[in-house]
Amino acid sequence: MDIERIAVVYRLRHFKGSELVQEETATNLVPAEGVSLISDALFFGAAIPAQWYLGLYKTNYTPTPTVSAATINALAVESLAYSQGTRPAFVPQNAGVGVVNNAASVAQFNFSATETIYGGFLSSSPTKGAPAGVLLSVVKFPTVKNVDATSRLEVTGGLTLVSA
Repeated sequence: MDIERIAVVYRLRHFKGSELVQEETATNLVPAEGVSLISDALFFGAAIPAQWYLGLYKTNYTPTPTVSAATINALAVESLAYSQGTRPAFVPQNAGVGVVNNAASVAQFNFSATETIYGGFLSSSPTKGAPAGVLLSVVKFPTVKNVDATSRLEVTGGLTLVSA
């Protein structure tokens, strides 16, 4: 088996009130922790987390392959300034050969304070700010998102396996 690339593609929609102010797409990094989980699950029967969650970070951090669920908050500082009590769930659907996404259940972040959002991640832990679980994906967005209490970010993520 030769898989050339594993990627999570994020589609972001930034709203201020009901007005769409920005829309963009970003492709991630699957860190070593995520790559290990995928290969261990496929070939060695490792347990796969039952649920995944999307989070956002608020510092100008560029992801590296060594980032993990245990270090993401220290390196990138997770945003906690949204009204949901936990990280929004990533609810997957099969979207075609080698593609899984949450387009049928888009994750929403309704902000409660002013912040600058630089990127996002996909983790197996629902707890905001927790250094726990597995980090499957992390991405720095192409442009920063300046959010406030009138802002909402809608995040669609899609895991894609591309054959070489």
